[in-house]
Amino acid sequence: MTFNIASLLPDINPLDLRPKIKNKRQYALSLFVERLNQERGNLKPLSPTFIAFKLSHLDVEDLHYFYKQCEQANCGFSKAWWGSLKTDRKPVEKKWLTKKWKKC
Repeated sequence: MTFNIASLLPDINPLDLRPKIKNKRQYALSLFVERLNQERGNLKPLSPTFIAFKLSHLDVEDLHYFYKQCEQANCGFSKAWWGSLKTDRKPVEKKWLTKKWKKC
């Protein structure tokens, strides 16, 4: 009588047995993914790829600092995360384009 692992563990996908987190950055991003999706409730969960893209400009140490800042925010983790990623940039008005140049 021979057994294979699939017959012993029918509910487990073999791809799930491999470790998915391979470095410190992935661990830090997984903290954001778990916390943000937990607070979203019935909404569609955010993918790790989306969050990694939004935070791609930060280093690993900055990710840990940013996570702490979002955790300690009075307004809530999710609101602090979304609010800090917004920018207040307005289109720059180029005055030299609006001037009427007079010929000498």
